[in-house]
Amino acid sequence: MKRVLLRNKFIPVAAVLLLCCPFVSGCLIADKQTVAMRLISPQKGIVTYIYHGIKSDSDEEKEIEKDFNVLAAMVSEKSREDIFKNNKIKIERWTIDADENDVVYGAVEGSFNVLEFFAYNGYNISNEEIIIVLPILKNQKLTSNGKIVKTKNNYMLVWPQNTKMLEWTIIDQQSMKYPNNLGNLLAQNK
Repeated sequence: MKRVLLRNKFIPVAAVLLLCCPFVSGCLIADKQTVAMRLISPQKGIVTYIYHGIKSDSDEEKEIEKDFNVLAAMVSEKSREDIFKNNKIKIERWTIDADENDVVYGAVEGSFNVLEFFAYNGYNISNEEIIIVLPILKNQKLTSNGKIVKTKNNYMLVWPQNTKMLEWTIIDQQSMKYPNNLGNLLAQNK
């Protein structure tokens, strides 16, 4: 069974379109991931990633603790520097917290150079449209303020080139079956 990790080239975080961890016993997953990308100019943009229901997919205490440590490492200063170097995004704000029900959520906001960021992530501007391709993963639902075109293996999100706000949300229905198991560790480590 594939699990989605919160870290990948797309989302600095912790991020979406994510790496799978089929051969490990614990892995960070999220119930819901939202991306809001504001294009300020042809050169500059701001992106916000919001994760709701971050948890470990393990039920073993040691694996849950390892996953929590991975999450804590993601928000370190060193991690922010590495993301800027490797992912072409400058992290402006990074938050991990839990609500009153111990549901862990995270938010990342960063600025980027549009051409570098789009090239790095494989986003295209073609024939006066912005095109982003996302893989179809089992048990996930996608919504967007752009047009969604579904193929056998991918979703293509399409917006007119003059669009200033690109948004999409991925809901992982499989993740929702797991208990919220990181909230207590987060509270203990504050």
